[in-house]
Amino acid sequence: MLSVRRFTAYLLSATVLLSLVFSSYLLLPSVFHDNANFIGDSLKPSFKGECSNYNAFKLSLKIGRPLSSLIECYLFQYIKSVNDLQRVKFVVVLLYCCGVALLALLLLWHGVSPTVGFLLSVSIFMLPGPQFHVFLTWPPSAMAPSMALMSYMLLHQAWLIRPPDRKTLLIWTAKTALAFVLLLMTMFMYQPHAFFFLVASFVAVSACTQRNGLLPQTRLILRVILRDVCFFGINSVVYYLNNKLFIPARFRQQILEEIKLDPNYRVEISIQNLTQKLSPLIHDLFPIVFNFWSIYLPKVVGYVVFLIVVAVLAGLLIASIRKKRLDSSIVIIYAVALLFVILTPWILTPTKLVMRRFLFAEMAFALLLIHWMFTSVLSSITQDHNRQVRASIAGAAAPVRAIRKTATLIFAMALVVYGAITASFNVYLNARNSNMEFEFIKAAIAPFAGKPITRIHVVKPLNNETGFNGRGSIGDEFNCNATSFTQDIQYVLSAALIDLKAPVTAVKYCPSQQPSICADDTPSGTIIATVTEVGEPTCSSRDTVFIDMNALLNATADTKVPIIPLEYQKPCQSELMSVVSEDTTKNTVKYAFDGSTKKDDFWEALIERPIPADIVFYKPRVISRYSISSGEDSGKMPLSWEFMALGEDNSWVLLDKQVDAQRWPPFEKRVFSIANNREYTHYRFMFIKGQHLQVLRIYEIDFD
Repeated sequence: MLSVRRFTAYLLSATVLLSLVFSSYLLLPSVFHDNANFIGDSLKPSFKGECSNYNAFKLSLKIGRPLSSLIECYLFQYIKSVNDLQRVKFVVVLLYCCGVALLALLLLWHGVSPTVGFLLSVSIFMLPGPQFHVFLTWPPSAMAPSMALMSYMLLHQAWLIRPPDRKTLLIWTAKTALAFVLLLMTMFMYQPHAFFFLVASFVAVSACTQRNGLLPQTRLILRVILRDVCFFGINSVVYYLNNKLFIPARFRQQILEEIKLDPNYRVEISIQNLTQKLSPLIHDLFPIVFNFWSIYLPKVVGYVVFLIVVAVLAGLLIASIRKKRLDSSIVIIYAVALLFVILTPWILTPTKLVMRRFLFAEMAFALLLIHWMFTSVLSSITQDHNRQVRASIAGAAAPVRAIRKTATLIFAMALVVYGAITASFNVYLNARNSNMEFEFIKAAIAPFAGKPITRIHVVKPLNNETGFNGRGSIGDEFNCNATSFTQDIQYVLSAALIDLKAPVTAVKYCPSQQPSICADDTPSGTIIATVTEVGEPTCSSRDTVFIDMNALLNATADTKVPIIPLEYQKPCQSELMSVVSEDTTKNTVKYAFDGSTKKDDFWEALIERPIPADIVFYKPRVISRYSISSGEDSGKMPLSWEFMALGEDNSWVLLDKQVDAQRWPPFEKRVFSIANNREYTHYRFMFIKGQHLQVLRIYEIDFD
C-alpha cells in the first residue's frame, strides 16, 4: 500500500513537471515526418479502417516490432486531425511520467532518498530521447522503458527470498515468468529501450555496496549480475529466434532490398562492424551521450565530460583495489561493461547514424552512473573527514550524514534544473519550427480553401540543414523541416486541409510533373500534390495552389533562395493539348508527354499492329520539329513511325516518316526537324514497328 501511494505521488508530480517542460509540444500544433503518417492521405472510413493503408505498419512487423505495429494501427484509425495528434502527445507524456514513477520507486527500494530518486528520474525522462518521441507522437517508445523497469522490479521482488514452500514457489515462478514476458514484450515494442532492464540492474548492483560485510556484499553483487545478465541474454535469444523463425523470409529479403543502397539501415551483425565502430564510438557517440539534455552544445563538451567520467571511474577503481574493496571494483567493471553492452545493436551493425532516440537507455545509464560516482566520491571524502574528527575530538563528529544528504540533494536539484531549462529550450525550438511550417502552409492554402482546388504544388526547402527558425537541424529528430521529406508532404497538406475544414476527402501524391496523368484515376474530392526541389522546373496549371517553402526559409533564416512564382513556369502539357491513344496498359500515352524520363515514367502499349497517338492542341500550332527520348530500358523503343497533321479537308498530311531507325541506347534524346510552316490543331503519330516485336515503350515526346 505504501508503494502504491508513493507511486501515485511520483506520478502526479512528474505529470506537472514534464507537462511544463514539454508544454511547447502540447500547445503548439504541428505535424512532422513520421507522425504525419497517422493522419494519412485519405479520411474515408474504409481507408482509415485498414492497417495496411498505414505505410509503416508492415515495416514495424518486418523489423520485429509487432506490438508497436498494433498500437500504430490503432493510432492510424483514431487520429483524424492535428488536434488528435496533440491529444496523443499528452498521452505520451503521461506514459513517460509512469516511467518516472517506476524508476523513482526502484531507486527508493535501493536506498536512494525519495526526493533525490524522484529528481534523478525526472531528469532522465527529460533527455533527448523522450523529447523527440513526445514530438513524434509515438506511444510505443514511451511504453517500452516502463515495461522494462516493471520487468526488473518483478524479477527483483521474486528473488528477494528463497521459496520455503510450494505456494511461495508458485508465486516466485509466476513473478519470474511475468517478468520474462514483460521484457520480451518490451523487445517486441521497441528494442533499444529494452536495455532499461540493464539500467535497473545497475541500480540494484550499485546499491549492494551499501550493505555491511565485504564478503556477503561481493557474493550478492556477483549473484545479481549473473542473474540479470542471464535473464536478459535468454530473453534476447528468444527474441532473436522469434524473428528468425516467424518473420517470413520474404519480409527479411524485402528489408535487405530496401536498405541495400544505404548501409546506415542494414541490420547484419559481424565482427568487422565492431572493429570499424571503435573510433566513431569514442569520438562521436560518447560525446553526444555525455552532452545529455543539450543537442546544440559542441561535441567537445560531451567529450570532456566523458573523459572526466573515465578519469573518476579509474580513480575509484584504483582506490577500491588499494582498500581491498572487491565489491566496488566489480561494480565499476560492470558499469564499464554496460556502457558498451547497451550500445550492442549499434556497435554490431554497420550503421553510422547516431540517433538520440536510440540512445535513451545509454544516456539514462550514464546519468545514473554519474550520480553513483558523485555519491561514492562524496562518501569517501566524508568518511575520511569523520575519522579525522573522531580521532581528534571524541564524541564530536560532524553531522556527516546530513552533509552527505544535503550535497546529494543539491546535485540532483542541479541536474533537474539544468535538464529542465535545456530540454524546454530544445522543445520550444523544435515545436516552434514545425508550427511555423504548418501555419505557413495553412496560410498559403486558406484563401483557396472554399474554391475548387485540383492541385497543390510544393517547392521543398533548400537542404542546408537549417530549420525555419534559423537554427541547425539535428538529423531528422530536432529542428528538421517536415517538407524536406517528399513522402510526407502529402500528409502535411492533408493535415492543413483538415484544419481548414476544406471539402477534401484525400490528397494524392503525384510523382509526375503532369498532374493530368494522376487525375485520370483520381476520385472526386481528391487533391493532387506535386513536389519539386529548389530550382527544378515544374509546370503551371489551373486551380493550383503554389507553396514555395523557401519563402518562409528566407524570411526566418539566413538564406536567399530565389522564388520563382508559378505563373513564370511553362504551362503543363494538359493546359495546351489533349493526348489520346489505344492504351492497353496502366502507363497511358500521357506519360509520354509529361516531361520526365524517370524509371517508371513511360508510355507502354502493344504494337501487334500500328498504334496511333493523337495530339489535339487547344489553339492551332506550327510544329517544325519534335523529339523522342528513351529511358532506362530502351529495348522497346520505336524504329518506324509516321508523323502527320489533319488538314482542313479532314485528310492526313504526312509531315515526317522514319523507317528502320537506329536502335536506341538508354537515355538518348533524338530531335527530328520537319519542313512545316502551317498551323494545325490535330497531329498524329502512327508507330508501325518497334525494337520489341510486341511491346512499344516511349519515355518522352516533346515539341520544341
